[in-house]
Amino acid sequence: MKRPGKAARLLREAKESEDEEEKERLGKEARSFIMSRIRGKDTSPELLVRSWVREAGYRYRLNDRRFPGSPDIYVPRLRLAIFVNGCFWHLHGCASTKVPVGASSYWLMKLERNKERDAWNYRRLEDMGVHVLVVWECEIRTKSRREKARDSFLQDLRRMDTLASRKQNDVI
Repeated sequence: MKRPGKAARLLREAKESEDEEEKERLGKEARSFIMSRIRGKDTSPELLVRSWVREAGYRYRLNDRRFPGSPDIYVPRLRLAIFVNGCFWHLHGCASTKVPVGASSYWLMKLERNKERDAWNYRRLEDMGVHVLVVWECEIRTKSRREKARDSFLQDLRRMDTLASRKQNDVI
């Protein structure tokens, strides 16, 4: 049988504790441990979208800092910036976007800033002539939704490729 992880153990101890200060300390420690495990790069949704780009036959750059917001994936041939956003962190508004009850004003302010910064970065990219495509975590969570999202994503890439090749032919 699998042993519970550190976070689960800390949360259980916090619930069982009689002392309020100990309960608060263990709760904060568990939350801190959980938050430290959240990655910003190479997440499973991001790896999945990368595989779709590769499958479509495009080369790409990862987290290109030359562009506002450092897009998760940048496809130079299409001048396309792809952001793979987590619904919670980027305040998507779907069912996965639940603001924590404790310190909700803090979280709401922080997540609203993220959302505003995203919109600002997307506008700057579009001003530079870069197309922006956002893939939300909730779109690829289940197998059925993942297949629909993949088909839609590949269709968008083909459409952008057609537009890019037309522009190149117009220049020549």
